[in-house]
Amino acid sequence: MRIGTISGTVVGLAILLALLAGGYFAFRYTVNVFGALERQTEILAAIAAVTALLCAWIVADGVKSVGTRQAHSREAMLRAKLYEELLYLCREKRALDAELAKPECALALHGGAKVVAAYAKFRGAEKATEDAALLNDLLMEMRTDIGRPQIATDGPAPLSGLLRKQG
Repeated sequence: MRIGTISGTVVGLAILLALLAGGYFAFRYTVNVFGALERQTEILAAIAAVTALLCAWIVADGVKSVGTRQAHSREAMLRAKLYEELLYLCREKRALDAELAKPECALALHGGAKVVAAYAKFRGAEKATEDAALLNDLLMEMRTDIGRPQIATDGPAPLSGLLRKQG
C-alpha cells in the first residue's frame, strides 16, 4: 500500500474515534443532567426532547421536499416552453429542417421518453390523414409530461384541431 493510503486510513480512524468519544461524553453528560432531576421531571424532559427532535426532523424533511419540488417545477417549465415552441413549428407539417433543428435537439435533451417517441412517429408520418391523430397523441404526451391533467377526447383528434394552420 502507498503511504498516502495508509496515512489517510489512520487519519480517518482517528476522526472516527474522536467522534465516538464525543458521542459517548455527550450521552454521559445528558444522562447526568437527567439524573439530577426528579423522576416525573425526568420523564417530562425526555418526552420533550424526543418531541423536539421529531419536530426538527419533520421540518427538515419538509424543507428538503420543497427544494425538490422547486427543481421539478423549473424542469417542467423548461419542458413546457420547449413543447410550445415545437408545437408552433409543427403547425406546418413540412417546416424547414433548419427551423426544427434547435427544438429537436432540445427535445432530445430535455423531453420525456414518451414525448420523444410520439414526436418521432409524428415526424415520420407520410399521410396527412395520420397527422391529426399523431399530433393529438403528441399533445397528450406533452401534457402528461409537464404535469397537466388529461382531458376528455371526443372524436379522433380534438386537440390537434386547436393547432390547425390559420388562413
